[in-house]
Amino acid sequence: MVGEAGLACVAGPVLVMALAAAVLAARGDAVTTMCSQGLVALVVAGGIFVGMTDQDASGPHRPSPGSTFSGEVGCRSGGDNRECLDTGG
Repeated sequence: MVGEAGLACVAGPVLVMALAAAVLAARGDAVTTMCSQGLVALVVAGGIFVGMTDQDASGPHRPSPGSTFSGEVGCRSGGDNRECLDTGG
């Protein structure tokens, strides 16, 4: 998952560009473009808000459990085990 800072770094510039495009479209009387860019800005802002609140609710990070593999290691050739004698395989 992307952290809060990463989420803001990724979505923040998109939000700024969508808002700038909406403002420029409004100044040029391009109503459809203004509405679509405004909608994009609302969706991105909502995504930032939901992403940050979701990360807060997930709780502290818990490390994953270690490996439970107990088989041979170091011998992957499929042949005899002469090359694996020094690794215990």
